[in-house]
Amino acid sequence: MSFALASGCDAVGERAGVCTPESKGEFNGGGVDVSAGYDQVGGGGSASDGSANDEGAGGSADEDAGDSAAGGDAGAGAGNAPAGPDPIIRDGWTVNCIPNSPCDPNFVVRISDLVNFVPEQPTTTMEPEGWAVVGLPVNLVAEASAHTRSGMLLGYEAQVRFTPVRFEWDYGDGTQRSTSTGGATWADLGLPEFSETPTSHVFDSRGTWTVSVTVEYAADYRFADEPWQRIGGTLAVSSTPLTAVSLDARTVLVGGDCVSAPGGPGC
Repeated sequence: MSFALASGCDAVGERAGVCTPESKGEFNGGGVDVSAGYDQVGGGGSASDGSANDEGAGGSADEDAGDSAAGGDAGAGAGNAPAGPDPIIRDGWTVNCIPNSPCDPNFVVRISDLVNFVPEQPTTTMEPEGWAVVGLPVNLVAEASAHTRSGMLLGYEAQVRFTPVRFEWDYGDGTQRSTSTGGATWADLGLPEFSETPTSHVFDSRGTWTVSVTVEYAADYRFADEPWQRIGGTLAVSSTPLTAVSLDARTVLVGGDCVSAPGGPGC
């Protein structure tokens, strides 16, 4: 949650009651980040009766200006504010912030910090299912989409959003391929079977192959309802491998089909 008051006011105008100094703040799990329009460090003194005075420096209000100035100088150095985290100076303002917390300007989240966040494992399918014809494309489809996880990030409640950015294919026959998409079925693409697609592959010989895909996810994080921030690097998650059997296709005259009678002529 953030807030802001009027701007364009200096100390003289504020004391005269004609304006209100600019003040901005941000609340988060690590503390409160506040900056004032003209004072880098606020006072903390109190009047002799226990109530805060209007002089702003923490001194007591006396009947003459000299005593007021002296009281202000004394109070500025010995305020009654409770002890808290050491302030961090940023861009000329004093920030009351716990070091190494989300409000700390030096707070950095790395991809290795996402130990409590596990992306979804991609799934892989192929067309035709489980087999291929030597010399013809087999269509491979990886299912992976953007999704969000919630949990503890460096000790604070956070959300992490994973977005697939690259698909690394290993066809098991010694060839690999990188694509920016997980692909789609022939029907979804409006293509006939054995058509080439952005994720198809051709096996050049008979064999049994282990096909897998590794999805690289980019990651963004945020604390509370703050804007998303990108984390450098990617996380790689592999799918469960598929087994593909590639066979030759030829036209022969047979007395039945080779599935029910694999020992028949021509099979």
